Parts: sequence; C-alpha cells; structure tokens
Amino acid sequence: MTYYLENSSLCLNECLNYPLSTRCAEMARLIDCGSIKDLHDFFPVLVKSIFGYPGWGLRTITRETAPMEFEYVYSFFVPLGPMFRLCYRLLSEPIKFDVPIESLPPKTIQMLNNGRYSVFYSDILNIDPYRRQVASLQLNAFDYFILHFTLHGMSPLHKQFPAALTVHNDHLKTVYYFLTADYLCTFLPTDPNTEVQPSNVYCSVKSAAPVPMSPIVPMRRTKYLSRNVISHSFTSNATNIRTSAEPSRSSYWRTESVLHLFIDTWLRYDVDGIADLPSSEFIQVVRVLVKQLHSFANSSEIDVTPMASLRSLAQPMMNAQMNNFLRGIIQRWPLDSSFLVVLELWLSYIQPWRYTLNRQHGIDDVQNQIAIPQKFEKFIMENAASYTQIFIQLLPRFERLDFTSPKNVTILYRLARVFNQSNLSQLLRMHDRRLLSEHLTLSPNKSNLLPNISSNSNHSPPSPSSPQRTSLDVTDSFDSATNSTAYFSQRTDINYMHEDDTYICLFGSTERQRIIISKLEQFKSKLYESYDCANQLINQLEVSVQKRYNGFLGYIKWYLINDEETEHNQSLNDARKIAEVLEFVIRSFAMVFEEEIPNFLAEFAEFQQRSREQIVPNPLFEDTSISDSLNMSQYTSPAAMIRRIRKVQFTGDPLTLPARSSEIEFLVRFFYKLSCRLNETYAVEIEQLYRRPDLVGQIAHRVLESPRIVQTFEKSHGSSELVERRLRPRVNLRGLASYRTVIIIALSFCVGKLLFGGSFFGFFLLILFKITITFLLASYEFVFKS
Repeated sequence: MTYYLENSSLCLNECLNYPLSTRCAEMARLIDCGSIKDLHDFFPVLVKSIFGYPGWGLRTITRETAPMEFEYVYSFFVPLGPMFRLCYRLLSEPIKFDVPIESLPPKTIQMLNNGRYSVFYSDILNIDPYRRQVASLQLNAFDYFILHFTLHGMSPLHKQFPAALTVHNDHLKTVYYFLTADYLCTFLPTDPNTEVQPSNVYCSVKSAAPVPMSPIVPMRRTKYLSRNVISHSFTSNATNIRTSAEPSRSSYWRTESVLHLFIDTWLRYDVDGIADLPSSEFIQVVRVLVKQLHSFANSSEIDVTPMASLRSLAQPMMNAQMNNFLRGIIQRWPLDSSFLVVLELWLSYIQPWRYTLNRQHGIDDVQNQIAIPQKFEKFIMENAASYTQIFIQLLPRFERLDFTSPKNVTILYRLARVFNQSNLSQLLRMHDRRLLSEHLTLSPNKSNLLPNISSNSNHSPPSPSSPQRTSLDVTDSFDSATNSTAYFSQRTDINYMHEDDTYICLFGSTERQRIIISKLEQFKSKLYESYDCANQLINQLEVSVQKRYNGFLGYIKWYLINDEETEHNQSLNDARKIAEVLEFVIRSFAMVFEEEIPNFLAEFAEFQQRSREQIVPNPLFEDTSISDSLNMSQYTSPAAMIRRIRKVQFTGDPLTLPARSSEIEFLVRFFYKLSCRLNETYAVEIEQLYRRPDLVGQIAHRVLESPRIVQTFEKSHGSSELVERRLRPRVNLRGLASYRTVIIIALSFCVGKLLFGGSFFGFFLLILFKITITFLLASYEFVFKS
C-alpha cells in the first residue's frame, strides 16, 4: 500500500494499460488513497481515456455479449461508484477544468456566442476579451465528467468500431444506456421527497453572481412566439429564481448541471448540418431523457423544496428544442425496423401524462379509457405543432411503407393508439379551429385563399440595442398563458415555423383541408389495399393447409416429417394479426378525424368493387413514352410487394439459418456442429450412398440433405461479389432441435412407461414407426419411378 501512496501518479497512468476488469478494481483503490494533487493532474487524462479512442467500451459492452466486463464497468461508473467518488473528492478544492468550445455541438456554440443562454452558464464561461466570444467552459470535476459523458453519446462510434453498429441495430442495452438511466433518475428525482445522494456534497466552484457581459446581437429571431411577448419577462423570472433559491443552491446544483448539460447537448443535435445520423442507441437514451424530464417536471406542483424552480423550467427547456429535433430526425431516418425507435421517442414526448409520480408507484390508468388530465391541456396547446405537424410529416413517408409487414403494422398500431386517446383529438381540433378563427379575424381578405397559416411577415428583426438575453432560452416555444382560454386570447400573431414558415392545420373546415384530406384519403386507400392483401394471403394459407391434410399419408408427411408446418401456421397467425391491426387502425383514425365509424365489412366490400373496376394495364406492354413521369405505384403497392416477397428465396446454406421460434437455440447449435463433424468424416461414404440407384439410394434421398448450389456474397476484398459453390449430399440433424420433435420424444417415453413398464420401449416404437414410414414412402417413389 505504501507503494501506491508514494507513487500514485505513476500507478494511475500505468493502471490505464491493465485489462478492463483489473483496471476498474485498481483504479477504484487508487482513487480512494491517492493525493488530491495527483488526482487533479490525472483526472483529464482519465476522462479522455474513458471517452476517447479506444475508450472503455461504454457503448459497445452489453450484458448479453460480455456479462463480466459489463458488471465491472457498470459498477465503476454508477452514481455512488468510484468515478463519482473521484469527482466529489476534487470538489473539495477550487479546481476547474477547461473544455474548449470547439468540442461542443454547433448549435450549443451558437447559443453561447449569441448570448442566448441561461444563468447557469454565466459563471462557467471563459470569454476571450479581444474577440468578445466564448473561448471555453471552466467546469468543476462533476460537470466536466457529465459534459463528456453526454458528448460521448453523440459520437459516430460505428466509424471507429464496426461491431458497435451491430450492437445498436439489434437494440441491445449497452452500459451507456443503463448509466444514462441511472444518472437521470438519480439527479432528476421524480419524488420531491427524494434527496440526491450523497447529500453532503457541496461545490465551492459555483459563484453566486453572473459574469457581466456586453450585449451581443442574436443571429436569429425567436420562433413560436407572439410579438407582444417580451423576452425580459423570462429574465426577471430567472433572476428571481436565482436570488431566492441561492441560499439553498448547494442542495440542487448537481440537478441544475445535469438538466442543462443533457438538454443543451443532446437536444441541440444538428440533424440537418451533420452528414452522419446518430445511432439508434442515441435515440433510445434521448427517449430516456424525455421520459425523465416529464417525470421530473410533473412533480413541480407538489414540490416545496428549492428544486421546485428547476422542475418548473424543465419542460420549457425541453420544448424549445424538441420540435426541430424530432422533425429533422424523422425526415432523415431510414424507413426500416429502427424507425420504430424514432417513433417511440416522439410518442413519449407528446404524452407527458404517462410519466407522473402516481404511475411510477403503480397507480396506472387504463389506456384510452380515462381522459387526459386537465393540467396537461396547456402542454398540448403550447406544443400543438409537435402533434399535428409531425403527423402531417409522417403521412407521405407512410405511403412508402409496406403495411403487410408485421413491423410496419406495429408502427401504425402505436400511432393509432396514441391519437385515439380519449380527448386528445378534441383538444387538437379545438386548437386548430381557434387558430383558424383568429386568422380569419386578422386576415379576412386572404383567409379564403390560403390552405395554411403564415404570419412571419409581421415580424421585425431584433434591434441591436436590445438588452442582452441572459435568461433561459425557452422563448422559442414557451408561452406565458396560464390556461387554454388565455392562450388563445393572448396569441395575436402566431408563427409556427416550418421549412416554409407555415403552420398547416390538421383539423378545420373542409375548404382549408384540401391538401390534408387528399393525403388522408390516399393513406386510407392504402390501408384498405393492405387489408385486402392480408385477407387474400389468409385465404391462400388456409387453402394450403387444407391441401396438406389430404389423405392419411399427406398428414403424416407434413406433420411428422416436415418442419415447415410450424412456419406455415406462424405465417397464417401473422396474417390474421395484421388484418386485425389494420382494422383497428382504420376504425381509430375514423374516430380521430370525426368520420362516421364505418361499417367495416360494407365499406371494404365497396372498396374491393372499385378496385375490380379499375383495369390496370400490364406494365410489360405499357407504352411509357407517353408518360411524363415514372409511375412507381405499380411497384410499391402492397400487392406488388407481396408478390415480390413470395418470389424471394434463400440461396445460402440452409444449415446456417438462424434458429426459428419453433426451435431450441442451443440444440440447433449442437446438432449443427454434430452434422458438420459427420459430414467431414464420412463425406465420401455419404455421397456414394446418395448416388446409389436402388432402394437404399431412394431411402438416402429422404434421409439426407440433397446437393445444391448456394450463393453468398464475398466481402473480403473490400467489395461485394456473388460467389457460387456446390454442396454435396450431407447429414442434417437440425430437425431434432424443434420443440415438436422434443415433445414427441418425451411423449414416447411416457407412453412406453405407462403401457410397457419401460420408457425406452415407447422410444423404440417411435423410431420403428419413423423407419417404417420412411421405408414405405421411399418404396412407393422407387416403384413409381421404375
């Protein structure tokens, strides 16, 4: 131990080269016994090692892939673990660490340079006196670690570690995901009676007074704001909060840091300005942030502690950034299975009533049964664009989806459930109709010409002499209205900023909804067409099932010998579920848009009749020269997609297919290895047996895997090249790994025990029955061919 005390600086640097498990254990020991001076010098090196290259694997290690490494790393970084003990030890001295402003996200840099930041940043900014711009942030150890932790989640890790892309696409929970949840739940507690642990941590670095700065003219005008709402009202509120809560600031300064650093780093992600999209894991952790911010803010009414001021500001801070963040992500995200992660983020944001203290304690409401509480009506009114405009944005994207796919239908189902909640559509409809009435009052001459609302022309640029904004930057979407009535009466000049600076009403009069009605009708037609295709597939599968059971030998062949029956039944069940979900979606949207709830069978029959009357020419003989544009509807319709899917066949080695839901995974691996060993050892004998022209050869045809040519993509040379190779006849024992086979074997033992007094008698009869059936079928085919 003396060696560690006298040479702690040297040992700390050497510890970074240890294996991960040893590194965490030794580092924890050195943190507790090292000197403050050595720990201060080593701290930036440690943070760079954790979040740099190659790093400590926070975003690549999962409990499924590396359980031991997961436990070591997770235990080191938990809120009461060694890393935070190091941060708290360094807080005992007035030590600051510099973070260059260039390492922050572009929009965060813009916010700081424009002077549009909250009081939180006033005592941590290092301003260059010559350029009059922010040069760096001077942070204490806790803030320094939290900031680098948030920046680590935004880095395109798949470029450095290709294996990370597989981990994130498989939606496996990494160490980073669990630590994010722990940090947010610890430092943004939902229950007002919960103290941030440890409770005896005080910061001597935070100063009480903000640093004076000269006014800096903002580069962009405010959005989502009425002209008569003045920004200094927020300044006064923030100043009052700061001065009144300052004596007790030591009890919540960590909450303030986590709140600002997470929101201003993650939610200011420049989706349009950065070429690389974030990983799906980043979307998942942002969703954790959104859910915890809702939970943290929803307890403000029952909080009497100094933290109540932060709770009241949490949602406005989030609202100021979420709409642009969500719209950019949804616009650029690919339409694959990972799109559900983005959709879940949006749905979590627009449902704050799901994240309250009562729900977390188990007092839950019944989905779609109880009306949305009145206290959340203000949130819905102020953030109506996040409901309606993103829904409109999704409509053209949904036109490119195949709604006969279970994953795509799941997306529709989640969307329909949310918008079909009791009074959500009524609140949004009230918002749009009052907005339309206000626009009619303000612009009576133009009201009959515009299908949308635009009022950006009335905004004047900010004056250079305007006072500096040191208040919280929430005026982009936060209104000072206290209830829904005051909200509409005070908003005399609305500017819901879009790409074209317009707000399109989702609900309203027919004259103003031509574009939306047209899109909704196309969307509804595609739902009906998908429902029709699903029913056709159900009919085909049911007819196929009936054909398979023709005769006794047919029943034995398809049920006792072939494993395809389970897959066939699974496909039939999936098709039935798809049809049920599509019917639910159609009925739900009919209720949302106040259409008459359709007599589904009658309306669907009418749709089928119209479809039969429309004669579609054969695209092979269609003269495309007379068309000005390429019509892709015949290739992207659900029916065309189903036809193409049915033609898709697996051209690789069938033995290498992943384990199906009807198979036992470890038995699949075991029998695969056993089959490979037998095929390697007896390759010549197996092929000679398969080539025999007699009855034995015919039996071998039924028992062995037939030879085939497989196609695979070779990527070892940096490009994909289709390679063919021939597979010999071989043994395939994979059929023994199915649940059905295991159950039949178990039942044979039970029958043998009950009828003959010995378990193996039943198993012997099963084997004899299998051999007899195989011999009879082989003899029949041999005689027929002869």
